[in-house]
Amino acid sequence: TYRFSSNGTSAWLELQVEEDTGMKLDAFIHQTAAKEDITVPEAVIKLLSGEIKPPAEVVLHTYQACDIEDAPTFIEGFGWRAEPMPHDKMRDLTEEIKEADGYQPGIIMRKLVEGRDGTCRVGGCGEPAFLSQLDHRHNWAEGGPTHPKNLVFACRSWW
Repeated sequence: TYRFSSNGTSAWLELQVEEDTGMKLDAFIHQTAAKEDITVPEAVIKLLSGEIKPPAEVVLHTYQACDIEDAPTFIEGFGWRAEPMPHDKMRDLTEEIKEADGYQPGIIMRKLVEGRDGTCRVGGCGEPAFLSQLDHRHNWAEGGPTHPKNLVFACRSWW
């Protein structure tokens, strides 16, 4: 449903959609705001007015254990969801990933570690992994490999 209301000075727009659609729209709006270096409300206004043309695709990374029947799905920036998450594409991350040649991991390796960790790995911290920093457990400069077994998410407060 859609509802518009006004008090003569301010106006409110309200859109009620299925949860999956809402999460996708929210992720897209935040992505647009970051890309354009504007606020979230400014992004909504510019997208709805046509001032900013949306790209063709929004990627929403989700993670779900494949070895547990009816496992919940972790949605980046949202949290855990018990209901199955509809998807267009799926990537199997159960195969061994090769060590990266340099310091920076590729996007697949980064997302694998993010899905594995879920949160900052410093004792008891609940900061989401996607808001934390990916770091080598054994220092890369001292020979530590860039590989999921040597990578961990740690929030900035730990530094």
